[in-house]
Amino acid sequence: MSDSSTTVVDSVRLTSRDQFEPWVDRWDTLARASFGLFFRSSSWLLAWWDTFAPENTIDLLVAGGHEAPTGMLALTTLRQPLHPRLAVGPRCVVLAGSGLGAADHCGPNALDREVAERLLVAAARMSGRQPFLVDQLDRSHQLAVTRLGTTTEQGYDRCPRIDLGSIDHVDQLWSPKLRKELRRRRRRLQEEGFVGTWRQLGNGDEARLLPLQRLHQSLWQSRGREGLFAAQRMKFLVRIAELSTGDEGPWLYTVSAEEGHVIGALLGFGFGRTFCSYKTGWDPAHHHLGLGVLMHAAAIERAKERDVTTYDFLRGTEAHKYRLGGVDRVDRSYIVGSSALTLMMRQRARLIEWRDGRAASA
Repeated sequence: MSDSSTTVVDSVRLTSRDQFEPWVDRWDTLARASFGLFFRSSSWLLAWWDTFAPENTIDLLVAGGHEAPTGMLALTTLRQPLHPRLAVGPRCVVLAGSGLGAADHCGPNALDREVAERLLVAAARMSGRQPFLVDQLDRSHQLAVTRLGTTTEQGYDRCPRIDLGSIDHVDQLWSPKLRKELRRRRRRLQEEGFVGTWRQLGNGDEARLLPLQRLHQSLWQSRGREGLFAAQRMKFLVRIAELSTGDEGPWLYTVSAEEGHVIGALLGFGFGRTFCSYKTGWDPAHHHLGLGVLMHAAAIERAKERDVTTYDFLRGTEAHKYRLGGVDRVDRSYIVGSSALTLMMRQRARLIEWRDGRAASA
């Protein structure tokens, strides 16, 4: 166990993505060893940088020396609107890779909790008088918040996940009633001429994301929301596919007819021994097939077959996540600092909380 009081944290200013390339292997080694989540990978970070902050510099915090670091954390600054209808707002220090891409379980890549804490403390100090927004901080890092100075919690998200490493077969997760329901729905799916197919996404696979974009956006737009697959975020996902190598990265499961018409799709990310279900979409005209549960069940079974130990549904408390065996892991978001700008950001947090409360009760 590292001693956080003696661990040296160095800062390296990166003015272009090329300057990050020499760090990629060390970054991913720590990501696999510390948490094993695609949101902590170099592919996610570089795609995020290319898409959402291409003109930004990044401050790379390195703990334990450059040759064999024990922890790393990337920071940058982004403007945060003070009101949902206004594009203006103060520039805030953020964890690079968090926020705009809808990442969960954010935090440092570190070999132990004390090194992670040291990195977060160093980040808070570097922020100076700028607000430091810590978005979707994973539970394993939340104790460090007490050492960051004046801190206000913005909110929290429950992220159900399944511990596949604790079972021999997925049937142990599911009740006899659910197993019977899955068999019945799968028979009906087959009878209606639909099949499920897995494919790893790579360079040139943008067209394969279009059915998921169509299905997901139509559902969200019917609710008056933008949805995840607006133009910039679609570009982001395409960039992730371009940067991913080997078995790690985006995998797409589609349910389609023989002629190729897609009625359901699930996009997830594999990294280390974790699979994260990122987004799903299905055609409401085929609601009777229960595609949401069927696609997740197929993904869970495949994850177990590939020796994945954690299946993460990510944020959201939809009932099917718990029916399939999900147990909550809670992420929390914070604003750190005591300046006037930070006070403005706290007011923004209250506004967002009020707005979301109204939307939930509508």
